[in-house]
Amino acid sequence: MRVFFVLLVTTLYILLFSSPVLAQVVINEISPASDPEWVELYNPFEISINLEGWEVADDETGTGHFYVTITKSNQDPVIPAYGFLIVEAPSGNLANASDQVSLYDASNNLVDDYLYNGGKTGKTFSRIPDGSGEFVLTAASKGTNNQEPTQKPISTPTPTSSQEPNPTTTPTSQVTNTLTPSIKKTSTPTETATITASETEYPTLILGESTTPTPEEQSEPPTPDQKQPLLPLIITATGILVLASTAGFFAYRHYYTSKRSKIPTSDS
Repeated sequence: MRVFFVLLVTTLYILLFSSPVLAQVVINEISPASDPEWVELYNPFEISINLEGWEVADDETGTGHFYVTITKSNQDPVIPAYGFLIVEAPSGNLANASDQVSLYDASNNLVDDYLYNGGKTGKTFSRIPDGSGEFVLTAASKGTNNQEPTQKPISTPTPTSSQEPNPTTTPTSQVTNTLTPSIKKTSTPTETATITASETEYPTLILGESTTPTPEEQSEPPTPDQKQPLLPLIITATGILVLASTAGFFAYRHYYTSKRSKIPTSDS
């Protein structure tokens, strides 16, 4: 019974005082073709996290590569809930074409990394949506929510009909009956039919355009309000453990009292 009580207390301590959320801070945006170059981190949880001693580095070594340790001397190391933290370095440390950026915690454990290819001036590699989506090349959104890349509409000529048929039918009939030299009957019916085809307008078509909704349109990015909070789960687990500990204590007390009452006294 005593061993059971110790196990309950140990489990309760782990739930309340461990910090599993630190491993979930992610690289959210990379700007390799700017001055200064920078890497944006994102905290997807409802509590602030202290990142002092964490490091951001690329896959190269020696001088001229991206390597920054987050300390109080160079910036505020606390990243707010659902917030961002920017790590900067002079231009030329990240390769514009291709490089790998990694995030390490204070114990030098790898937390997150991303290998990018095909960087462009004025563009960044951004997660969409923040914290969980895939990286795409888009306009920079340093310290703010990443935005979907905009696409310019494609202008195509509109097909029109320029044919204008003008069929003309002119039947002519002439009948002459002569009864006497002074009488002449002439009949000349004339019919003219004109048909003009009006121009037909067709809807504007964009070559290559698909009418099937994309996965991004079918699935909207989660908002911070939709993220599941951890605090209610921890409180529920704590309550269950406290009830179990209380039940174990009373069971042990009842067992000990019953056993003691069966011991014969010296008077008997």
